[in-house]
Amino acid sequence: MKKFNTNKLRAFFMALLLVLTSTVHTSAFAKSDVTWTEDDFMYSSEGNIIAFSDKGLEKKEKTNILVFPEGTKSINGNYSLSHSNDELRYKREFGRGKHWDKVIIPDSVKHLGYAAFYEASIDEVKLSNSLTYLGGLAFFNCGLREVTLPNTLVNIEHNAFERNNLQEITIPKSVKTIEQYAFSRNKLHTVKVLGNPNINSKGVFHNQDVEYRPKQNPFYENHFGFNGNQGFKSIPNGLRYENGEFVFDKNVDSVELEFDYNNDMYQGKMTIFNPNKYSIDTQT
Repeated sequence: MKKFNTNKLRAFFMALLLVLTSTVHTSAFAKSDVTWTEDDFMYSSEGNIIAFSDKGLEKKEKTNILVFPEGTKSINGNYSLSHSNDELRYKREFGRGKHWDKVIIPDSVKHLGYAAFYEASIDEVKLSNSLTYLGGLAFFNCGLREVTLPNTLVNIEHNAFERNNLQEITIPKSVKTIEQYAFSRNKLHTVKVLGNPNINSKGVFHNQDVEYRPKQNPFYENHFGFNGNQGFKSIPNGLRYENGEFVFDKNVDSVELEFDYNNDMYQGKMTIFNPNKYSIDTQT
């Protein structure tokens, strides 16, 4: 019987592994090594993007990273509503179930229009540092976990970030108006409002489903909530409050609380986890 050559077999599998690794790497690289140009978009007027062009639709199949070209003035959504005769109208929109690993909006953009990314799936977004207007439903139900709002932003329209996974948000001092339900149905344990905007009375930050993990026990009230205000309806057994501090009892893992600050503006349910059970970090 012919002797089995293990060295040759090992060499064969090593070569096969190298080929497969190279193929996977090439495929992944192709997904991100794409440059978006003006020809990839449709415009209502110079610099004002409304949808993907045919060329852009082809490019979308090659990448999950969307970079709008520098020089763009505005990005608008809801193309399908105003172009009912276009058979590709839903595909041309930037939302409608499309997945993006990253969306980059250049600093030339000042206006992000109505439903611009409505029901997209977005892992990361970089907003323009010149943005002044954020339209209604702009990032509705996009799965965003974090977003940094620029210091130029003036208006945040209705439902702009509704139904995401935001845990913290800082509203810049530049913001003048925040309309109804703009941040409702998120996971916001911390809301910082740096200025004095006109906040619509209809649940701008309501229906939050929150998990909060403070860094140590005791922990301070001014570290979370709406500018340090929680609006807890009651403090459950296992958690105590005194002189601006919350303190867990030794053997308690977590507590659940309902909160409502300022008549439904910041409202929801919060689970707070005892940091002594999982952390030795410190807070300042």
